[in-house]
Amino acid sequence: DPYLSTYNPVAETWSHITRPEWATLPNSSYGGIARFGNTVFVTDMLEGNPPGGVVAFNASNGMSSEFATNLSPNDLNLGLDGKLWVLSGSAAYAFNPSTFASMGSVNLPGGFDVRGLAVTANGDFYLATHDKLLVHLSPNGSLLGTLSFPDNLSDVDVAPDGRVLVGTRLD
Repeated sequence: DPYLSTYNPVAETWSHITRPEWATLPNSSYGGIARFGNTVFVTDMLEGNPPGGVVAFNASNGMSSEFATNLSPNDLNLGLDGKLWVLSGSAAYAFNPSTFASMGSVNLPGGFDVRGLAVTANGDFYLATHDKLLVHLSPNGSLLGTLSFPDNLSDVDVAPDGRVLVGTRLD
């Protein structure tokens, strides 16, 4: 039973909110969170009825809604291209972070155990894999290159200046 926690540094207090039937799998390489303006997006990995999707919390009042309920996302990322990208299965789905409207999808190359994604301003993808690889893809999903690591990767992010940050999970 996950919950969204917010820290107030002025009052030095924490507040916590949740949503009925919001779930995530107990695996440190699953789950995603991103903020766009006053909205905090998190993955909902509940399978079954009701299905999972993306939960959008209003950071001001704690109200929430859910969209993309046809997906079972294991990560999401607010891309530097301005889109909310949701990783589900072997595809990345784009959404407008203001309206939650679908903006298309990109099929990812097969054979990778993808746990995290990040998107650059020009639409390139970086994928963190449990295959100990950082995968670089073009905006249409074509493989541009890979970089090997000594451990499984659990997440990735891209800075506006192009630097790539990866997180590993020690075995």
